[in-house]
Amino acid sequence: MNVRCSDCRKETLPGGMSKQITKTYIQGRVPIDQEVIEILTDRKPEPFLLHDIGANPNGMPLKVVVGFVNVNQFTRLADRYSNNELFEINVRYFLGAGRDVNKRIIDTVTSDKSPWFGFMNNGVSITADEVVLVRPSSGGKMKVHLKNPQIINGCQTVNALYHAKYAPELKDKFQGNSYVMVRIYEIDRKNRAFLDALIIATNSQNAIRPQDLLSNDVIQKLLQRSMASYGIGYERKAGEDLPAKVGFKAVLSKEDAAAAYIGIIEGSPSKLRNSLSRREFFSRGDDYYRVFALIKPGTDEKPEEAAKRIEETTELDEAGRRRCLEILFAWKVREYCNKQIGIITNKKKKGALRKASYFLGWLMKTASTQKLSELLDRLQIQEPGPAGAKKIIEFADSICAQWFEKAVQHFNMTVKKFLKSSGGNEDSTLKNTGFVKLLNEGWPEGSKTPLTISQI
Repeated sequence: MNVRCSDCRKETLPGGMSKQITKTYIQGRVPIDQEVIEILTDRKPEPFLLHDIGANPNGMPLKVVVGFVNVNQFTRLADRYSNNELFEINVRYFLGAGRDVNKRIIDTVTSDKSPWFGFMNNGVSITADEVVLVRPSSGGKMKVHLKNPQIINGCQTVNALYHAKYAPELKDKFQGNSYVMVRIYEIDRKNRAFLDALIIATNSQNAIRPQDLLSNDVIQKLLQRSMASYGIGYERKAGEDLPAKVGFKAVLSKEDAAAAYIGIIEGSPSKLRNSLSRREFFSRGDDYYRVFALIKPGTDEKPEEAAKRIEETTELDEAGRRRCLEILFAWKVREYCNKQIGIITNKKKKGALRKASYFLGWLMKTASTQKLSELLDRLQIQEPGPAGAKKIIEFADSICAQWFEKAVQHFNMTVKKFLKSSGGNEDSTLKNTGFVKLLNEGWPEGSKTPLTISQI
């Protein structure tokens, strides 16, 4: 059972044994009193920052030290205090070496990019009851003596470093030449309000999503420029406030674009309900490059080859511009579906339609594939700008007005048929690729002989 280190009192027991020793040997906890870490001092002009505030009426810390510490300093501490003693007041313990961020830490410090680590990592934050700096007489490292230290932010970093150094499959690759930026706060024990606020603040950064990391990708910049030439706003960054936003005929995000293309143009709506998550899609895999027209159709071009090729261009080619219009069409169809589903007040009638916009959109696209292709061919030659985008939007509206109700009827009928034959529920049905195959049969308007479940 974990016991807070403050419980380790030096009360003498029979035979001279202290409670500290009892807790060390019986409970596996190592009491923390004094520790020393060394801060790099051989980098000019200012190798570290010391902000000696002292007693103050504003509730601030008494002292703050910022500098770089060799990673071996932290692996030593993690080895000595192996039962999370250093992380008693941290908001969480180590989440494992398999987590994405922790895996990247391990990959960096076990590679030739190890010297980069100190500049790429967010650093480690430490609090202590007392901080004493012992400056080296000449050169060397400054020793920082810490009384009752606690790592309040950086648990993942410290433990990932420990794993990289001691895991059997990695220890021979661990470089040991990396540094970590450290922030050390001396806080009066009575100043609990500041300590609590600091713990919350240092652990409350907004998460960076995989799609955020691609916001500055070359293809995303090209798509934004190309969409703008059609009078369409394309948001490649979260929270982006596009200039003259009201002047665009439509505004969509890169996430909207990807989902609309996969679900409606490609005809893989069940993929959106099933295995394809945003994390997977925006990891620069085959799906990402295929959707955004980077991989050349009909070739064996690999994603990394496509990425290199696109970095050397400044404008999308004809296929890329066509993809912009396809995405616009799919997005507009999905918007129409969502609007129509949203105004249905009968809960029973709404049913599976709440999750059906991409399926309905795909049905309507299928019913108009030839006309859409002909329009795209014509617009590439005659009206490539805002006028062309306007015609795509008008075409999408007309297709939706013509086919939406028929698509809804066909969708509901197919859901009932699939459930009757295969069981399960509506959610599992929409994730099943067999449902999509069945949905395709007899559409549009009985054009094909329906499949039986045994044929799927």
